[in-house]
Amino acid sequence: MSKHDSRKQQLIIASSRVLATNHGASLSEIAAQTGVGRATLQRYFPKRQDLLREIALGALREIDIALDEVLRTDLRPEESLQLMFELLAPIGDRYSYLVTYPDLMEFAEVAGAYDRQLDRLNTFVQELKQKELFSPDIPTAWIVQTIDLLIWGAWYAVDSGSIARNDAAQLAARTLMRGLGR
Repeated sequence: MSKHDSRKQQLIIASSRVLATNHGASLSEIAAQTGVGRATLQRYFPKRQDLLREIALGALREIDIALDEVLRTDLRPEESLQLMFELLAPIGDRYSYLVTYPDLMEFAEVAGAYDRQLDRLNTFVQELKQKELFSPDIPTAWIVQTIDLLIWGAWYAVDSGSIARNDAAQLAARTLMRGLGR
């Protein structure tokens, strides 16, 4: 990776953290909160929409890599779910950004990639239901939404310092598989 590409990736990650908590942040606000000048940010992303698109596409690539790894393993259902959380929780800010940012689906390539990933996650959850990890009467859509929330929650808990990084994926998987009961 070139120095330019590395710097661009750093800006994407830092900007996604800002936008995860403030969807309306301007380029000036994003630049200030990421510790660079607006001119530097605009050198990489001339318009705010360029930055939004790059964050979304980068997050989708990272999620694809994680899902590929989970789906190609031959693990027990509990272990594959745990692995999914281990791989996705560290990018929970970007994952959450995809799910909650209102304008991203205006980009055709983002919408198409997101729909494809959603199909993959639905298939994964249906397989876990067939392996009796989840009750068949719980709608797949509800499980997928819960996974989305737990990925973001695991990232946020680690980022805020309330949960140790090593514990977050296990807690997310345990919460999904067993709920919060005794």
